[in-house]
Amino acid sequence: MMQRHEVIRKIMQQYAERTPITKRGITLLYDRAASRGYNSLLIFIGLKTVICKNYLREEYTPPNNDPLMENVDERIYIEDWEFREIMKGGAA
Repeated sequence: MMQRHEVIRKIMQQYAERTPITKRGITLLYDRAASRGYNSLLIFIGLKTVICKNYLREEYTPPNNDPLMENVDERIYIEDWEFREIMKGGAA
């Protein structure tokens, strides 16, 4: 099981140079997910999914490889607009 700081560090290492994510935003999202009872591995997968969905489309795979099911990821993780707002520094 990964620790909070490990998840945040890995996400930042993998995506910070290629996307407009912020450590503050990733930390906020991690803490929100953890307070809702998600374990660190699910949080890590969820963060990777929404980062790819919003910023690295070539690395994003929608559920069942069906582009029409992208809204499923939004319902499972976070809405795209809310994610982008948090990364811009808003609290959404």
